[in-house]
Amino acid sequence: MNKYVKKIAVSIGVIFLFNSYIFSQESPLTPHIKKVSVEPDENFPGKVAIYIDTTNTTPGSEFVVKRQLIEPEVIGGVTYEVSYTIGAFPFDTNVAFDTTARAHKRPEPYEIYATHPDYTEQSENSPQHQSIFLEITKNDSCSKAHFLNWTPYIGYSINSYSIQRRSIVNNDTTWAQIGTAYSDTSYSNNDVSYYEEYVYRIMGSQSGSKQTFSNEVSVITMPLDSIDTEEFYVDLIENSGTQMEVGCHVDDSADILYYQLFREIEFSDSVEVDKIDYSNDDYLTFTDPNKIKEATYKIIATNTCHETTGGELLFKPLVLHCELKGEKVLLNWNASYFEDENYQVELTIDSEPTQYINTETIRSFTLNLDSSIYENNENFCFKIVGTTTEGYKSYSNTACIPKTPGIKMYNAFTPNSDGLNDKIGPDFFGAVIVELDFIIYNKFGEKIFHATNPDSDYDWDGNYKGLKVQEGGYLYYIRIKTSLGKELEKSGVISVIYP
Repeated sequence: MNKYVKKIAVSIGVIFLFNSYIFSQESPLTPHIKKVSVEPDENFPGKVAIYIDTTNTTPGSEFVVKRQLIEPEVIGGVTYEVSYTIGAFPFDTNVAFDTTARAHKRPEPYEIYATHPDYTEQSENSPQHQSIFLEITKNDSCSKAHFLNWTPYIGYSINSYSIQRRSIVNNDTTWAQIGTAYSDTSYSNNDVSYYEEYVYRIMGSQSGSKQTFSNEVSVITMPLDSIDTEEFYVDLIENSGTQMEVGCHVDDSADILYYQLFREIEFSDSVEVDKIDYSNDDYLTFTDPNKIKEATYKIIATNTCHETTGGELLFKPLVLHCELKGEKVLLNWNASYFEDENYQVELTIDSEPTQYINTETIRSFTLNLDSSIYENNENFCFKIVGTTTEGYKSYSNTACIPKTPGIKMYNAFTPNSDGLNDKIGPDFFGAVIVELDFIIYNKFGEKIFHATNPDSDYDWDGNYKGLKVQEGGYLYYIRIKTSLGKELEKSGVISVIYP
């Protein structure tokens, strides 16, 4: 037998043995997945391509690709609990596409098995391959950086991950490699411009030319919303004398972390007196719990990048100074808003209704207590209200000046019924009298007159028990109590004279 006949015989034997082995199995040979790669398009952003290895498979097999479900999923109105079969593909299929995949939302795992009409059983499932899932974990406007994180590829060993990017604004159609990771599955990119949209993806590479891609993620970095200075202003300052409250309108659209109120006294450093962590209010109330002195205050906003923004709001509490010089009350005060303000003096005398006196832009006022209209008044309280052209208000502390009360008593009178100097009694000034004792004693110490009602006629007419007293000297004693609780006493001698 020549050598050619021998070769043909050997070939026939090999084919026979192979067919005998094949048909002795209960299931076709197990197919394998070369790789899975996310290949999105306009209609299917999470589409996955499953590349099938058809070598060492049973000819005539049909390949069934299924996606393992991370959680139950409804597809086409049907709920799938464990896995979803994306389809059965002919033997000559090299790649299958899963358009129901959500690889732009999560990693997607796949397996494949074979069926064959000559076998009663399906093949075993292939080893699982899982797509790379990329996400932007932080879009940092402060540092202009993007922080990327991805799940590793499962199915074969990856030598390196290439971080790729293209710009939508610049109409880039090609991907630029901006970094490489080996054992890490994270990356930070600091080469970012405001307002520009970037698209990222990860390419996983094995030795040789085997490459797989993640989903694509787009991101735009915008600068923080800064404060609109027209929406950031102080419109109310209230100085109670022991503390100050400030009402501040803020821009609720700005990216603000907190606001601070600082107090600065001349030749001293600024001191933080209040801090408000910002929520979403458009009006804030700050408080300085300390006794207010003349100082400059400022409100500063700090954004989420810990940068001060929006400038500083400068203002002063309206501090009223009040001084009594002789019979005159001298008032003066400072400006509050560093701009033209109109002022109004609120004057409250004892318990009478408040009077309002406009001084326009003048920051001083004088009240003459010697005027007869204030003769019997005791307490004078002043407060200043400043108003800007925009209607912003500032209220000063309240300052009160008590008028010094006094008793005036004459030393003689002539009770002869001629209509002249027929009575004698004390005169009071600078006070409202609420209690009175006016007593007359003769030379024997006998009380011959006692008046107690300050609101009626309390003068003595020289009579005792219906008769005129004798001419001569008489002791008197006066005690009063004012509306402010102050008590005064006076005593002496008066003379009764009959001309």
